[in-house]
This record gives sequence, structure tokens and C-alpha cells, in this order.
Amino acid sequence: GDPPLPLPPAWTGLEEIGRYGETVAQKITETARYHGGRGRGGSPSRRREEGRAKAVEEAREEAAETVETPTDKETTASPAQEPTASSTEEPTAQQPPVSANAR
Repeated sequence: GDPPLPLPPAWTGLEEIGRYGETVAQKITETARYHGGRGRGGSPSRRREEGRAKAVEEAREEAAETVETPTDKETTASPAQEPTASSTEEPTAQQPPVSANAR
């Protein structure tokens, strides 16, 4: 009969799709690294190419956000307050609201 085809057309299509999918996934990870990564594995050269000023601004904004978050201040203040408050209030166990606030 006929000579066997090296690859059936459907298979070549699948192979092309696979190759294409790989490149797409790579592009996605690269863009995600640049946009959302912010130093978590994002290549500095790519940042320099695509607007270093913007990256610096974003980093500055993020640093300002982390500094200004009130939750940080609360969490750092409460552990210092709680041991002293609990030690003085344990004998008189009639101040539940204070311990609840310390938490």
C-alpha cells in the first residue's frame, strides 16, 4: 500500500500547539514576573528595559504602604502590652474587656 506518513496531520497540529503553548506560558510568566513579581524573581534587565523609573516608583509606593499600615503598629504594640497587662490582671480576673482589647 501507500508509504507510511512520517507524522499524521493531526499529530503535527498537536505538536505545534504544544510548542505554541510553551512559548505563551513563558511569555505569561515573564509578564507576570515583571508586573506582579516586584523583585520575586523578576529580572532587573527586563525592568530596566521596560521603564526603570516606573519600577522605582512602584517600589517606593509599596515601601510607603508597608510602613504606613496601621496593622503593623498594632501587632508590634500589642505583644509588648499583653504580657504586662495579663500578669497584673490575672489575680483580679474581673477585667475581660481589657484582655480582649489587648488581643
